Amino acid sequence: MAAFPIVRLTFFIAVLLVFLVFFKNIFTFQSNLCENQLSECVDKVRLQENVHVDDIRREVLLNEQCKDTLESEKKERERLQYAVENLSRTIEMMNTSSVEESVEGQRNVNIPVLVITCNRVDVLRKSLDSLLRYRPSANFPIIVSQDCGNEDVSRVLVNEFSTSVAVIKHPFLTKVDSYTAISRHYKWALSQIFDIMNFGSVIIVEDDMEVSPDFFEYFIAGYHLLNHDPTIYCISSWNDNGLAKFAKDPKAIYRTDMFPGLGWMMKKDLWDQMKGNWPISYWDEYLREPAVRKGRSCIRPEISRNYNLGEQGVSSGQFYKTHIKNIPKNTEFVRFSEIDMTYMIKEYYDKWFGDEVLSAEVVTFEEAARRSDKNLRIIYRSLEEFQNLAKRFGIMSDEKLGIPRTAYKGVVTFRYESNTIFLTRPEINFDLES
Repeated sequence: MAAFPIVRLTFFIAVLLVFLVFFKNIFTFQSNLCENQLSECVDKVRLQENVHVDDIRREVLLNEQCKDTLESEKKERERLQYAVENLSRTIEMMNTSSVEESVEGQRNVNIPVLVITCNRVDVLRKSLDSLLRYRPSANFPIIVSQDCGNEDVSRVLVNEFSTSVAVIKHPFLTKVDSYTAISRHYKWALSQIFDIMNFGSVIIVEDDMEVSPDFFEYFIAGYHLLNHDPTIYCISSWNDNGLAKFAKDPKAIYRTDMFPGLGWMMKKDLWDQMKGNWPISYWDEYLREPAVRKGRSCIRPEISRNYNLGEQGVSSGQFYKTHIKNIPKNTEFVRFSEIDMTYMIKEYYDKWFGDEVLSAEVVTFEEAARRSDKNLRIIYRSLEEFQNLAKRFGIMSDEKLGIPRTAYKGVVTFRYESNTIFLTRPEINFDLES
């Protein structure tokens, strides 16, 4: 949308301010009137000792009505002020021609980095060192949420990081199984961030993640996408299919229908939607449920923005040695603030991505190896067929609730040799209403 001329914009805002002052004066006059009436009511009752009981009741009723009026007017003033502020924000958005122009303005927003930790002191030290090394400013306060009461972790946090990070300690140390403990810790930590500290968004990492040089630059851009497009509910720094042979473009980012986790950002409104039904265990699977996702997507990079150090974890290194350990983090700093990210907004992304997929040459697995510098589409007709293709290529073959890892509208995208591969169902719906 084209920007308003400066003069018109200034005039429009000035009119809004006059509008707000006018209504504020009206409400102040009405409030004073009710207060005077209330005072007169009380004085009457005190002075007229022989007033009939019904008259007193009428005065009391007037008293209550004035109180109700005052409360209603207070709420109306707050509502009007909110409406004007919201309209002002809308005008500001209208004055911004693209996502690119607004990203730079997000650098002054305070976005905490929540580090979830328990007892892995060596990887925690590496994780915090990398976060502090690449953090661009104190606008990204690092808050470590410690579970388990591990003395070694406490000692390192006090002796090595006491001046650079904040520490909160999970108070519920009763013994439960590991997955329940993690889900309980996440719920408590997120409640501290959103309900107690009142932040509007958060970047969540675990203590076994070493971040890339442009980790924060990526999330600054992601923050604006998250606020700009209601069809996005998380920003992730992780690509499940991010092995070097499948991920080559550091600037490329995609939408995905499967929550990736492993270094991600969410907003307070998502927390407000989820916290009442937070699961006893397996919190990440909960975020993938249709009732939570509500048709929304996450953003993920082609090349991951963190490296996972955590072979020793609750999942006992599931996929770690065979897959996750070999997924590198990005090393080339990408200035996402200088890239127009508008194409990631759903209506533009679906058009662009749909054209890419539907115009790709349809081939078999064997034919793909004989092509070069092409967009290639390979069709699968069932999850079993998808899993067979995934195993032949070497990408992740599992799925969650029928959605393959990294898939968007059933399309799994990755690089293969010099080609871009799209594994798709026979029919793909890129209708913007879907």
